[in-house]
Amino acid sequence: MSMFQLTSIVIALVALFGYLNHKLIKLPDTIGMTAVGLVAIALSGKFIRVISIRRLRARMIDAPT
Repeated sequence: MSMFQLTSIVIALVALFGYLNHKLIKLPDTIGMTAVGLVAIALSGKFIRVISIRRLRARMIDAPT
């Protein structure tokens, strides 16, 4: 995935969550975006951790004994 595509996805997600915050949650803009950022960081950390564990397991299985 190129940097342009990644940037486009991030901007689209920020716009989507801003819209949902405005229509449903009704928090002030700054607090809503901060909350979304915290959730995104927590989810990305879990995602990276799962991928790292899977790669480590694959290396252990493929390693010569």
